[in-house]
Amino acid sequence: MIIINSYILLIYCNYYLDGISCVDSLTEESFILKAHLLSWSGDIPALSKTLNLSGHNAIKGCRFCQIEGNSSTRHVYYPLPIPPMSNKINLPQLRTHNETYQKALQIESINNTNEKKNEIKNSGI
Repeated sequence: MIIINSYILLIYCNYYLDGISCVDSLTEESFILKAHLLSWSGDIPALSKTLNLSGHNAIKGCRFCQIEGNSSTRHVYYPLPIPPMSNKINLPQLRTHNETYQKALQIESINNTNEKKNEIKNSGI
């Protein structure tokens, strides 16, 4: 398995989005070959780093939803309520792209280092 820095990967992806000139060996005709990234995979810490998220030790550590963890110690845990007899669980609200983007802009605008670290830990972004 090859581990590639995400910044380098993005440079290569942008290069191949424009396409590179190739030759079809059967017909000997030239064509533009383009590549697109369809999937990104990894374990939780790797994906958190790639997506610039705080990871599973943040108060809102899930990259998909807004579940809030409990941090009575150094570690954070995410309890789900026991489902009632109807088997319906009240699941947390999902994160949206716009919400995440706006929160990232807000964090970037914070000048105080301690406030910024606290907001990153609370939001998970």
